[in-house]
Amino acid sequence: MHPSLDPTYAPQYAVYGLGLSGWSALEFCRANNIMVCCWDSDATKRREANDAGYLVRDFNNGFPASVRKVVISPGVPWNGQDKDHPAYRMAEKAQKQNIDCICDIECLFSGDVTPSPALYHKNVMKFAVTGTNGKTSVVHWIEKIISLQNFSARAVGNNGVPALKSHADQDCLLFELSSYQLDLMHTAVFDRVMLLNISPDHLERYGTMAAYSKSKQQILDLLKFDSVGAVIGVDDPYCVEIADKANESGIPVIRFSTEGVIVGGIYLQDGCIVDHRGSVPLVVLDPSEDLLLNNKQHMRNLTAVYAFLCRYPLENFPDLAAQAVREMAFDHRQNPVAFVAREGSGAKDSTIKGDLFIDDSKATNPIAAADALQQFRHVHWIAGGQAKAGGFGDLNNCFDNLEGVYLIGSSALELHEYLARKNLPEGCKVYVCETLEAALDRIDLRFSSEAGSEIRTVLFSPGCASFDQFSNYVERGQAFSEGVLKLGADVFDPEDKDALSLLGQLRRHVAEDSSDDTEAEEETETAEPENLLEKIKKMLPEKVAPTPKGDSTLSGFLGDWLTRVDKVSIVAIMLLLGFGLFVQSIAAVYVKDISFEKQAIIGIVGLCGMLGISMFSRQIVARLSGLAFIGSLILMIVVLFIGIEIKGGTRWLAIPGLGFTLQPVEFFKVAAVSVFALFQGYACNMGYKKSTRNLFSVVFIAVVASLIIAQPDFSQTALLILALAVIALLAAEVSIWIMVLGALPAVIAVIAGGYYLLDHVRQRFDDHMEKMYDATDQVGLAILTAEKAPWFSGIAEGGIRHWNLMSDVENDFVLVLIMQEFGKMIALFPVILILLVVARSLQRMWLGTNIASRFWQWGLVILVSGQTFVNIGTTTGVTPPTGMTLPLISYGGSSLLGIFFSFGILLCLGKDTRRKVGEE
Repeated sequence: MHPSLDPTYAPQYAVYGLGLSGWSALEFCRANNIMVCCWDSDATKRREANDAGYLVRDFNNGFPASVRKVVISPGVPWNGQDKDHPAYRMAEKAQKQNIDCICDIECLFSGDVTPSPALYHKNVMKFAVTGTNGKTSVVHWIEKIISLQNFSARAVGNNGVPALKSHADQDCLLFELSSYQLDLMHTAVFDRVMLLNISPDHLERYGTMAAYSKSKQQILDLLKFDSVGAVIGVDDPYCVEIADKANESGIPVIRFSTEGVIVGGIYLQDGCIVDHRGSVPLVVLDPSEDLLLNNKQHMRNLTAVYAFLCRYPLENFPDLAAQAVREMAFDHRQNPVAFVAREGSGAKDSTIKGDLFIDDSKATNPIAAADALQQFRHVHWIAGGQAKAGGFGDLNNCFDNLEGVYLIGSSALELHEYLARKNLPEGCKVYVCETLEAALDRIDLRFSSEAGSEIRTVLFSPGCASFDQFSNYVERGQAFSEGVLKLGADVFDPEDKDALSLLGQLRRHVAEDSSDDTEAEEETETAEPENLLEKIKKMLPEKVAPTPKGDSTLSGFLGDWLTRVDKVSIVAIMLLLGFGLFVQSIAAVYVKDISFEKQAIIGIVGLCGMLGISMFSRQIVARLSGLAFIGSLILMIVVLFIGIEIKGGTRWLAIPGLGFTLQPVEFFKVAAVSVFALFQGYACNMGYKKSTRNLFSVVFIAVVASLIIAQPDFSQTALLILALAVIALLAAEVSIWIMVLGALPAVIAVIAGGYYLLDHVRQRFDDHMEKMYDATDQVGLAILTAEKAPWFSGIAEGGIRHWNLMSDVENDFVLVLIMQEFGKMIALFPVILILLVVARSLQRMWLGTNIASRFWQWGLVILVSGQTFVNIGTTTGVTPPTGMTLPLISYGGSSLLGIFFSFGILLCLGKDTRRKVGEE
């Protein structure tokens, strides 16, 4: 009888999601006589389950009262950021009904089922491996090496093999666990666990790296109390922290690294695996004589494998590794799949020339693709697919061996734009091919029509997910292999001497190692073999000692700063300040209300502050900007109540005892741009949903704009909204045209609002549009003076002066003063210097990869350049008078300090984006 027709059928388990793992859970329950019901959002899957005799129930309305556990497929977003997903509400209902949410693997350890002899026999080992990258490869290596020692082992879990179908009759079970599965495991226990690494991933689910790291850390909770402990990679700060906490809690930990020496652990050094758990480091595996094994990716995986198995009996590990590399299918990870051989003549002997085809379809993110690009020479790179959040910055500095790029998938145009900003090798052509088949056709056409290199690598390392054109990376890799065979290539055979010859020539580090001169080779051949222990001891002083990050002395610090900072911009800024002070010394003669001494003191203080900010790290400046935002936000509120009113605006605060007035908006706008850019950059890196980022943008812009317009300061409001709008649109990942169409309406809306809501703004606009300037009006006088000013003039020799009638000649109309005193050509001098600093900042911004820094630089550049162009517009009569100063030239202490604050941040951010080879 079908369960739906049996009124006594009381399901104990519920299965949500009928994918591979969900279906295996149904079959497992049936095999163990567990009553079960199920649900899936896909009607076809529900129908299949019903036809197979399973009870289908809609869990969105709650679970049957008899259900005690709900098995959730790992890919179902039942927790995390997507609270609108039906699965999230389903999990809330389960919690209210005291129902445990578990994954399929947890079923094996549940007391509700008859224990499997293979699973619970005292001699059966249960291992678990997790990490962001490399889980599948490492688990397969462990599985193979255990099998080569005549033990039965099976890898299950996140690798696509359902644990509930494959757990019987094994000596060892290897569970590959994703963070999604770890979130659903509570009672499972393992003899040994391994955490490989943690890097940004699945942040659309977890929201923050802290939450994602905490999920991975849960694997330590699954250790048996009498286990041999955990193995943790320590090449990232998240895993280092987890390893430290594990030690503090008494968990035995073996640390391993593929990037540095670990005294007391296991590490990869100069391509060799070194075991340094004892007092003397021992080389466990030296792959230099094995072309197939001598691969950086293989050696990284094997370092983790050895660290994991070193507490267990291991027969000759080098032999096991060499045998494994010849028998394993590498799961589309830098796997040579085909080659075309041609006879050619080398310098000494006849050598094989040709093309080698590498399948690296599993490179689903830019970090993995960057690793592959650094492994081979003469690379023709096929890349693209469904791009992941965070951009392609991790690909920087991986292009020196490129001879051609062939872009496919939905990210092809985005990747093309990214590469267009990079210095690719001369002769390297970039093609947008859209599909993998088209890319292979383009390569075939190019190879047949161009002489090119005698040896070439065709590297399929997409650096993107596969879901735009393929079901998964496996299908994508198979399509590549089938495509190159259709081009006439031969299948790569590890026993084929021609294939190995090509691999040896094109493998980058092998080729570099073999480039030693003949004399050195002969000396090595005839020399007596060096004692291995002595060789290691010679390496230790240089390798084990921590590499200093730089000279900690003052001279070393200043030297590092001078090497990295943009010295051209600093010189331009100092010239600007000097010229501005000279101009103000002249203005002080005509305008009795200003103090040249005060301007000079504030200018020197601001310059020192700018240089100080430029010396800090980006992290420190970010914290300072946050404090500046909080402080200036408070002052922006205070000024509305106790501020000084000048010319109809309440924008200034009197500083008691100093005779100095402070205009908070000059600091607030810089701090607001900084905080907004930092948040949007963080939100993009952490994978926050666009709707969340957009909502924050609207609220933040509305709040800061309201504070400024309340003073009222219309021009500052419009400029700040423009800067914030550009950052918001950049974070929304829109094109440049949409950005223009989005930012300009925001500014136009502000202008229209100011016109209709503020009388003084409407009066200025009307006067400007109708040119209704009084004969003694300073705007009219400024325009007249600018028009009649000579192009060239001697210093302080102007003939037409209306300074006594122009109240803002030292401020808004300082360019008019310069034109009259020195000529129009000299008036261009400060403008050119300001634009030079802006251009240098933009140049360095394009060289950078940090998304928050890029947003930050964009915002500040808009503030500085916008202020400059508005002041020029006021001087020339293009725009109504706005009260905007000319940066570093106009009189005003707050404005001067605010500009130095902006320039200091730009110089700081520019330090980390200098060119890698030499200075500009």
